[in-house]
Amino acid sequence: MTEPTDDERHAPQQKRRQFTEQRLRAALGRLVAGKPRRKSLRNTAYRLTVSVLAREANVSRNTIYTNHRSFVDELAGQAGRPDTAVPRSRARNAHQDRRLIAELRSNIRDLASQNAALLKRAIDAEKQARHLAARNASLTSEIATLRVPAVLSRKG
Repeated sequence: MTEPTDDERHAPQQKRRQFTEQRLRAALGRLVAGKPRRKSLRNTAYRLTVSVLAREANVSRNTIYTNHRSFVDELAGQAGRPDTAVPRSRARNAHQDRRLIAELRSNIRDLASQNAALLKRAIDAEKQARHLAARNASLTSEIATLRVPAVLSRKG
């Protein structure tokens, strides 16, 4: 039996590297076009960074830095370009932003009120639990006392 050549031994790594490069290429294309697949990047402004590319391609940053250095150089070349932003048709105007902020502040106040009510209920429940634990101890000792056999005297 012959021993495998270096090319045969390194074939799986090369295939994996090529597959990763294809994923990175496709992800970079989507990011530049402003159409990422990742929900966290949709409808938001983002900079073309190694982290964003890694997230979109679902690979580790270390993989990019170690095995795909050309993408780091490409991203550095893209640094002079403006950030990829939300398309104008989806951008909110200042009035809508202020309305959203007011709504979120109102939600925060409502949640604070609910939190206070829940905290009071928790404190009351703990107080009742302590009372019931004391009552349970009292009843347990009473039951223990009643279970002690009574001594009957004989009259004869």
